[in-house]
Amino acid sequence: MYQTFTKLPPLLAILLIAKGSVLAALSDKTQRINIFENEVRPLLAAECYECHGEEKAKGGLRLDHIDLILKGGDNGPAIVPGKSGESLLIEAIHRSDPDFEMPPKKALTGAQVALLETWIASGATWPEESFTAVERDENGFLNQLNWEHHASRESNTDLEARIRSYELAFAMQAEAPEAIDLDSETEHIKSLYGLDHDDTAVYGRQCLMARRLVERGVRFIQLFHGAGSKWDSHSKMEANHSRLCRNVDVPIVGLIRDLKQRGLLDETLVIWGGEFGRTPMSEKGDGRDHNPTGFTMWMAGGGARGGQTIGATDELGLYATEDKLHVHDIHSTIMAMLGLDHTEVVYMHKGRPERVDLNEGHVHEPIFRS
Repeated sequence: MYQTFTKLPPLLAILLIAKGSVLAALSDKTQRINIFENEVRPLLAAECYECHGEEKAKGGLRLDHIDLILKGGDNGPAIVPGKSGESLLIEAIHRSDPDFEMPPKKALTGAQVALLETWIASGATWPEESFTAVERDENGFLNQLNWEHHASRESNTDLEARIRSYELAFAMQAEAPEAIDLDSETEHIKSLYGLDHDDTAVYGRQCLMARRLVERGVRFIQLFHGAGSKWDSHSKMEANHSRLCRNVDVPIVGLIRDLKQRGLLDETLVIWGGEFGRTPMSEKGDGRDHNPTGFTMWMAGGGARGGQTIGATDELGLYATEDKLHVHDIHSTIMAMLGLDHTEVVYMHKGRPERVDLNEGHVHEPIFRS
């Protein structure tokens, strides 16, 4: 995580990490959309649209759009979202009534019936029509080509990962517009994040959007402030840092308060930090140089113990002298707070097994344990 900071200009960064399985990259809603686009919609198109589609609506029923499904046909609404047992569509595909069977030519398989039952029981997710039929056909065809190409190269896990990343990106497009729509927030919440003041509005929007992503199950969120080396005050440090602190203080406090009042802070680890600190001695008269030997980070939520200070520098503030933690120790500790053993999480890199802590990290338990 933090290694990436060294490749960026000096800046501040906040990380929000949801506790639980860090491999779960999708929110529940996005997972449902993904299942719908890849499994439910193709099933409806293949088995139902011939009789209940745009060109033909037998019994006045169309199944090619959620509004038309809910409107239903001669017998009423085809589905009741959240209640598959009360949905006429499920009754029809079970073929218990000879006069009310779907599809008419052959019964669906048990797996197909279960898929539709699960789809309805989970709320009958039907994404907004962000994509035209042509776009869906194009993406479906590309997906088919991708997997045919992969079939003869199953040992290439990088190829499979790339294909799935494209599928994920396509599915997420349907949810992204709603997730980043800040206009739906109340004026009270906008003010909490500082959106009503020019000094804090930009970073406030980032923090508010982060909270909305946390609510929707996004597992890892990064917020950056100071792009273009604005925090790298080799000169005019007091003026620069005073202005930059005004930009971020209110939004950061608003984010933590909002997460807490929504019951999300306990399950979200907030990490604040930069790539290094500043020296206690001056540079160019009114600036400070980089200081990687003693600087501050803080954590909130996610099991971190509040109200404590860990470690100290010398009397000048130049070198860490007590409870010194290397970046590998920070990585290991964060993983422990997420329920992961840093010695067991191993990945292959350039043909050799690697660990996030590069085999050097140690968990610092006082950060999260009494």
